[in-house]
Amino acid sequence: MLSTLTSLRTLLFGLFLIMLGSGLQGTLLSLRASFEGFSPFLTGLIMSGYYIGYLVGSLWVIRITHEVGHIRVFAAMAAIASGTILLHMVFVDPIAWLVFRLVTGFCFVGIFITVESWVNHFTRNEVRGKILSLYMVIQFLGSGLGQLLLTVDDPHGFMLFIVVSVVISMASVPILLSTATVAPQITSPPKPKLASLFSLARLGLVGSLAVGMSSGAFWGVGAVYASKLGLSVSNIALFMAVVILGGMLFQWPLGWLSDRMTRQRVIAVVAFSAAFVSLALLIFEESGMNTLLFLAMIFGGLSLPLYSILSAYTNDHVPPEEMVQASSGLMLVFGLGAILGPIAGGIMLDVLGSAGFFTMQTMIFAVLGSYAFRLEVVSPQPEVEENVPTVPMPSRPSPLSAVAAAETMQEALDSDSSGDDGRRREEVGVAASPDAGPLEPDDSGKGPDAAPRGPSAKDL
Repeated sequence: MLSTLTSLRTLLFGLFLIMLGSGLQGTLLSLRASFEGFSPFLTGLIMSGYYIGYLVGSLWVIRITHEVGHIRVFAAMAAIASGTILLHMVFVDPIAWLVFRLVTGFCFVGIFITVESWVNHFTRNEVRGKILSLYMVIQFLGSGLGQLLLTVDDPHGFMLFIVVSVVISMASVPILLSTATVAPQITSPPKPKLASLFSLARLGLVGSLAVGMSSGAFWGVGAVYASKLGLSVSNIALFMAVVILGGMLFQWPLGWLSDRMTRQRVIAVVAFSAAFVSLALLIFEESGMNTLLFLAMIFGGLSLPLYSILSAYTNDHVPPEEMVQASSGLMLVFGLGAILGPIAGGIMLDVLGSAGFFTMQTMIFAVLGSYAFRLEVVSPQPEVEENVPTVPMPSRPSPLSAVAAAETMQEALDSDSSGDDGRRREEVGVAASPDAGPLEPDDSGKGPDAAPRGPSAKDL
């Protein structure tokens, strides 16, 4: 693992800088829209544009990468994203900002695809889970620290927009100069089959929609909520940061728990707990900064990692040949929820004021918890027992996770097929020559004619 980390250090550092700029950018724009007099609903609509661009980009960037290559795609997307953030200061208009958010989402998914495909290309299967866990920790850490950059200068000015642009531009340097210059191959994920997925693992789809709405609302109008509470800029940044910190701290424990209990039960308990904490935030939002930050951290710890548990639950209930479609389906539904989340959150803030944000979160997780509990009690589904290794899903969906699942599953199937061929040849050898001993099986578990496989390649 150490050798893998050494070869990926520049890529991971570049990812950290990207997430630093991304974390600052989202909160800055949400807050600045409020300062410019945009209503919470209009702010939510603008911020939802990012997820629309993200979904479109996850479908198109992979095709573009096939044609022009990883390095050109990454350089182009970083340059466009770096320039687009500055345009927000030139054209202070809701329609223009919505277009800019669309472009930003498209560019960022292109950057993530490039980085993730490189990371997976140079990661062996034996350490892939650990490397992807570290990958997610870096994402959380970068996003969390990006919130704190909000205190570097007055968000009413233009300096923070320049900071975002510079950080994104600098992130391209370590990646473009990385020694990992071999371009990995990316295959387009198959189209999701939502009807089939709903019949097999309906909780996975319903939960992904709910978690997408919750996450979209947090990233889209969370800063607007904190501003309506009357928090200072530094405290707004701290509020956003501790929610992300909670997600990072709870990611591993909740994943560990879901491997040792019925995932359906874990989803129900976590969702009800998130609803309870949301209700506590609604009641005690004016009880002091320390109480607010503590409850916000618990809320982030319960809500942000929930997607990965839903993904694991879904893969428990679909056959191996449908795992790739399942991953694509979950990403699509999560994206739709993330588009609706900022809009619904903005409406709730318009109607109820600051109380609207966690009223919405309470409703989302109460409904999800009730649905999971009903399935657990009324119609528990048996888990599918399959010895097919799967790629651990991140807490936020990745546009390449379906591709990674496809490649890992194909490797497992190839290995099983080679072992079966060897056993069939052994049986044929015994039948054809009764006086001769059976063919010696290959130590690797493959047939003698099996060709060696090179390192696997893999990434919104």
